[in-house]
Amino acid sequence: MAKDKEKALARVYYIDNNLDSDVIASKLNVSKKTVDRWIISGNWKNLRLAKQVAPEKLQSFYEELLQELVKKRLELERTADSSSKEKVALSDEISKVSKSLEASRKSDKPSLTAVVHVIESFMNALLQHDRVTYFKILDFHINWLQQMAEKYG
Repeated sequence: MAKDKEKALARVYYIDNNLDSDVIASKLNVSKKTVDRWIISGNWKNLRLAKQVAPEKLQSFYEELLQELVKKRLELERTADSSSKEKVALSDEISKVSKSLEASRKSDKPSLTAVVHVIESFMNALLQHDRVTYFKILDFHINWLQQMAEKYG
């Protein structure tokens, strides 16, 4: 296909760089409609979302949000005209975000079963697609699985 390179770049721009389809279309000199079609057919929205909600990103988001909420709470303390209702609501929000951050830190490790399932699915697909590459990386695959078993097992 004539636009394979553009599509591959568009995928990176959309998923990894969080660019909108109109910006991508402009950069790649293709129509917005084409980019939108690629986004839908490739399920790029879900891929981008999955990347954005990775545990380390969520933890970073919660930490930043918590810092902002604490800063607002301190500002309310310094302000004479702030109501206790506002302070209580903000304290409640801080508590909720703290609990979410704690939960995110605890759930940051996938189960060994999930890790093995994903890598085995990948390797089976690779075997069907490219046997030569499959056998080239088989030793790495076995060693990597052993590392994951030690880390998550």
